[in-house]
Amino acid sequence: MSTEVTLRYRMSDRDVFYGGGVVNGARSITLMEDTANRLMTKVYGNQSRCAKVRKVRLFVPCFARDYMEYKARLLGEENGRAIIEVRSFKVAVIPEEPEFESSIDVLEDPPLSTVCIFEYIIPEKKEKKKAKALEGLKVLDLTHAYNGPFCTALLADNGAEVIKIEPLTGDQSRYWPPMDDNSGESGFYAFINRNKKGVTLNLKTEKGREIFYDLVREADVVVENFRVGVTKKLQVDYETLKKINPRIIYASGSGFGQYGPFSNRPCYDIVAQALGGMINLTGYTDAPPVKCGVSVADNVTGIYLCVGVLMALYRRNVTGEGQQVDVAMADTIFTLLENAIIYTTLKGIIPQRQGNIDATVSPFNVYEAKDGYIALGVGTDKLFKVFCDVIGRPDLVTNEKFATNDLRIKNYNDGLHEIIVDWVKQRGKAEVESMFEEVGIPCGQILDMKEAIEHPHFKAREMMVHVEHPTIGDMYIQGCPIKLSETPGSVDAPAPLLGQHNKEVYGFDDETLKQLKEEGVI
Repeated sequence: MSTEVTLRYRMSDRDVFYGGGVVNGARSITLMEDTANRLMTKVYGNQSRCAKVRKVRLFVPCFARDYMEYKARLLGEENGRAIIEVRSFKVAVIPEEPEFESSIDVLEDPPLSTVCIFEYIIPEKKEKKKAKALEGLKVLDLTHAYNGPFCTALLADNGAEVIKIEPLTGDQSRYWPPMDDNSGESGFYAFINRNKKGVTLNLKTEKGREIFYDLVREADVVVENFRVGVTKKLQVDYETLKKINPRIIYASGSGFGQYGPFSNRPCYDIVAQALGGMINLTGYTDAPPVKCGVSVADNVTGIYLCVGVLMALYRRNVTGEGQQVDVAMADTIFTLLENAIIYTTLKGIIPQRQGNIDATVSPFNVYEAKDGYIALGVGTDKLFKVFCDVIGRPDLVTNEKFATNDLRIKNYNDGLHEIIVDWVKQRGKAEVESMFEEVGIPCGQILDMKEAIEHPHFKAREMMVHVEHPTIGDMYIQGCPIKLSETPGSVDAPAPLLGQHNKEVYGFDDETLKQLKEEGVI
């Protein structure tokens, strides 16, 4: 990169005293400092404060109307400061009343007029913000509640422009707890809708639909999670929209999918877990079935929707045409049941609830320590030998009941469980975790939410980040789980207030916005 800058300037009456001969020192330094500022911007990316004018020397007087040329160059750096020299040259002389442009006397060997040396504080180098993977992708978000908004949050975190389109009363999750005590805003809504723009639109009105169609013409993706049949009634279904924009990717998240005998049924996460078979597998043998502690069907549906969108976009690059992505909550639960399905189809064995025990690996369980609980898994015979050495029971390796993984699965409750329970309960959970970590055995403390949030590993992975919400204030929420080396995602903006971006997205003037609001369109 060149470390020089050249500017040309015509002197005026304010630049010299009495029409010429005596340079206005302050004005001259201002012009020279402006040249130095431009060099600082060129070299360091942004201007910095001039700390000191080290030296000024006058060689040739200048007059009003003379053309001066200023040349700045970087001499070097000293103690965190950039040393910049600026020289001015008289490059042309103009008569007081020139009749023709040719009467300007351009000097072939411009004499040096002034030299000034500046010291600038070198600005801190700011790392250039990396582009995000999905920048340039425009997504119209018609979703509500959880699975759809989770999909669009993943897209938004990674650079897509996501426009969340809400009914005039807002997404139902705006009223889901926990609520912020001061603003009354939903913390859940604020978490799941970060990085998005927000508009209101009544799709039940003709004007509302026309506004939406205009957005569709410029969009890449539409995501919706209405109950099957609603989008057709609203005239915003895939068949309608692909006529407007054949390249549109239309992603639908629902309880039971766009076809099948249950497709029209309403669904919540607990229903998807129940019909998908997960609840029957969760809990203890002698206790009622229990749902998973979080909304696993909603979460996984959001992830699968996102993956489906990316697949369809990739294919569009080949064909130039869009398509519909259909993801059902119940289907996603089915895919998570892994070996439970295979045991049923391959062996004719219907798995039942068995607490934390795994049907494939043993030992694999949760154990109580002196100050809490730990989770432990020993997946191979080789690891089991190491495990037995740690707990001081090498004899278990050759025990006919526990010598192989298959035997340990079969005979776990015939002595092995009690041995591990007795060993763990004599120690603290951190001690147990440390002992197994040293020898490469998977083990972890069972953390509550406060402990997990404060855990140094999650902090190091940027899994908890701060974002400033316009009414809630500082929020501490989950970050991006997908780490891309060159185009990393991030949480840069809070969830929108209701209708916050109506003017920006629609591009209407204030009078039009007011009229549309009065008509119940936005």
